[in-house]
Amino acid sequence: MLFSFNNEKKYVINEQFKNLDDWREIDFGHKEHTSYKIISKETKSFMKSKSNGTATAMLYSKDFNVYDFPNLKWRWQVNNVFKNADLNSKDGDDFPLAVYILFKYDYKNMGYFEKMKYNTKKMVFGGEEPPHSTLRFVWSSYQEKDKNVYITPYQDSGRNLITEVGCEKCGKWISETKNIVEAYKEAFGEDPPKMATIGFMNDSDNTEEAATSYLDYIQVYSTEK
Repeated sequence: MLFSFNNEKKYVINEQFKNLDDWREIDFGHKEHTSYKIISKETKSFMKSKSNGTATAMLYSKDFNVYDFPNLKWRWQVNNVFKNADLNSKDGDDFPLAVYILFKYDYKNMGYFEKMKYNTKKMVFGGEEPPHSTLRFVWSSYQEKDKNVYITPYQDSGRNLITEVGCEKCGKWISETKNIVEAYKEAFGEDPPKMATIGFMNDSDNTEEAATSYLDYIQVYSTEK
């Protein structure tokens, strides 16, 4: 695997959205899908997503070690948030954009009953490898006072971490930086599995609202000491 160096950062993922070749779409059985496409303006490119009562995720094709590369940075923009979002409810579990970390099972080192649970989950996921656990850094209209972490209504091994809330910053490019290991500890109260991959999603199937959002880049890196 090739790495690039810049400002003492060692990248395992440095997605600048020149294309979507390293991504694949994950649908959830809906007839209509969220649209993801690359927009190019002069020498700059970015990913544009549009949803309208739809839910389709994009999953990166490569894994990485979160202890070797714990730093996550991205730049995003949303045009609007959802009026009926509610992170505690299946009916409101929507957001104009979320960046995911999907943690992988260590199948070789699992016990018999863990493997049974894994195989059952794999069937539920239609043969796709199920995540051990999932962190979603979300831009939402919904937040309870002083509460940043929410158990995902559809998956008890998933957590929503509110990163931006409301529409005060709508239409603006916002940069975010997170430590994956520390965020996992905050969300789950324990250390994360070693291997993971990333994803993103514009999700409006439950509220049946619509949103347009953008990603400029996603980076995963270690910092040289």
